[in-house]
Amino acid sequence: MPVCGHDVWRISRGLQLDPSSFLVAWQEEEPGTDGFRLEPRGPLFTLVLDKRSWATQQSACRFLLRFPGGQDRCGIYDHRPVACRSYPMLLVDHDVVMRDDPLCPPGAWSAADVRDPSWRQALQQAHMQYDVYKLVAAHWNARLTEGESRDLADYYAYVLRAYDAVESLGPGPWQRWRLPGDPTPWQSHLDRVRALLAEFRPV
Repeated sequence: MPVCGHDVWRISRGLQLDPSSFLVAWQEEEPGTDGFRLEPRGPLFTLVLDKRSWATQQSACRFLLRFPGGQDRCGIYDHRPVACRSYPMLLVDHDVVMRDDPLCPPGAWSAADVRDPSWRQALQQAHMQYDVYKLVAAHWNARLTEGESRDLADYYAYVLRAYDAVESLGPGPWQRWRLPGDPTPWQSHLDRVRALLAEFRPV
């Protein structure tokens, strides 16, 4: 499960967990725009939640709690990542639809569930948080200097400090979904984050 900086900050600060205890830096073959580097012109990485085992593709998230009788529950439900909050839904042509191949048990979601407006809200929030994280990761990448090599601990510390500052701005406006040709509904929030990062100097 991919995570953004907001997820890292909420889980780490809310549960007093070091990011290295629940994250993996994944080098993608086709990295997205939220990728970060540990050296100039080095490979781009994205952050994903660690799994109980990487030996099998279907291994469970390390935060999944297993109970007798086959009942599984998220162990960090109140702090779960924004991608988890919107799973298993997607936005297709401005409509909320369920993924074709959700990992949820059969019958976990009904057609009526898909129409619940909370899914659209969860998808909007996820998109806004990833837009913010792209700025945070880009700021880190831009500050890497030639010949410098950083490690994951440095990046995790940077993300936590950056989001201490970003979160002080308050929540961004994600009340409606953007339409083709529309400015991003949370553009003013992104502008404030960009201005904050321009002045941000990690210790």
